[in-house]
Amino acid sequence: MGWLILAKVVESFSQRHWFFDAIRSEMRMRSMLMVAVYQKPLKLSSIARRSHMTGEIANYIAVDAYQMGEFPLWLHTMWSLVLQLFVVIGILFSVIGFGAFPCLVPLLACGLLNLPFARILKTPVPADDCTGRAAAISF
Repeated sequence: MGWLILAKVVESFSQRHWFFDAIRSEMRMRSMLMVAVYQKPLKLSSIARRSHMTGEIANYIAVDAYQMGEFPLWLHTMWSLVLQLFVVIGILFSVIGFGAFPCLVPLLACGLLNLPFARILKTPVPADDCTGRAAAISF
């Protein structure tokens, strides 16, 4: 029991440290990207500036910088999740043996039942498009 508590404490501290570093690097990446993209309109001619309003450019900067900053976090979360899943299944098989097969049935069932919900969440909500346009116009 003591080893389990120690393992969870170490996992908690290491995860918090990883998330802290991920968020810090995300903020650095976002600020560098915003500076790089914001300097571009300053170099444009007045004719080129007429095609995109300042508010549209600011909206592009905010959205793109946010997405680029979130990318490393999601990338590492995906491979880490797969690794953790295989490690847990390996531990389950090493402890229980072939009796672990019935335990995998609910895991697979929940995974397969969540696929339709994931597809629903991927479809964009029509109100988001109007909100983005309204925000761009207000700038």
